[in-house]
Amino acid sequence: MPFIGMLEAVRASVAAAPLGSPLILDLRIDGVSCVNPKLQIDPAETSSITAAQQALIAVPLLPDGSEVSVDINQVGSTIAGAGLKVYLYVRRS
Repeated sequence: MPFIGMLEAVRASVAAAPLGSPLILDLRIDGVSCVNPKLQIDPAETSSITAAQQALIAVPLLPDGSEVSVDINQVGSTIAGAGLKVYLYVRRS
């Protein structure tokens, strides 16, 4: 991060929906998970906005110089989701 910020929302989308099981992502700040439960895209869906279980931001502070990473924990089971985009909504502090 090039500045101090507060993570206000996180969303994800895919061009091709996962099938069989959800696509599950973990957002990490300096190696520590900041969402609980994890961000997911349900089977046959293309956005996390419609997920049955919404990710909640547990650690909203993004310190200046922090590293933000996305771990892909699951991609679907029958067909993997493809074309992933992750959106971070950050307010500068």
